[in-house]
Amino acid sequence: MCYPGAVLVLTPLDPAPDLHTFAAAHLVYAAGILRVPAPPLVATPTVRNATARAGRILYNPEWLARALAEHCTTSRCRSSLTLGLLAHELSHHVRGDEHHPQEDRRTQELAADRVAGACLRAAGLDPADFGRLLATLSRRSQRWHPPLPDRLRALHDGYDQRP
Repeated sequence: MCYPGAVLVLTPLDPAPDLHTFAAAHLVYAAGILRVPAPPLVATPTVRNATARAGRILYNPEWLARALAEHCTTSRCRSSLTLGLLAHELSHHVRGDEHHPQEDRRTQELAADRVAGACLRAAGLDPADFGRLLATLSRRSQRWHPPLPDRLRALHDGYDQRP
């Protein structure tokens, strides 16, 4: 059960025995905040980083492990980055963004960033940790991702509100 407002802090070494269990706990937590069912979480090397596709959230476990190692030295940071990432993808899933290609992809990304911010606030976590990941991703961004300042503004707008 999810208790919005409760702080979620897990590490791959603490209660979760592996990265996938760690990620799945954060997806379930985000779904609880948003009061939606958590879709299946699939670890696969076939995606670059993470995506919502075919009713599932897919992520590349090697990429996530590198991102956590590169950006985080604390369990709070690892939780913030993971929750932000999976809340972002969960937003795409819930909104059905893959089924609405006519909608501007940048608009979809900004909406997902706002949801990530709202989930981070509900969990009592710092949006700056996920913001650092967005900054790294923006350097290698696909054309449909908005500029970093817009993404950070959406993240903080979501943080200032609640889902």
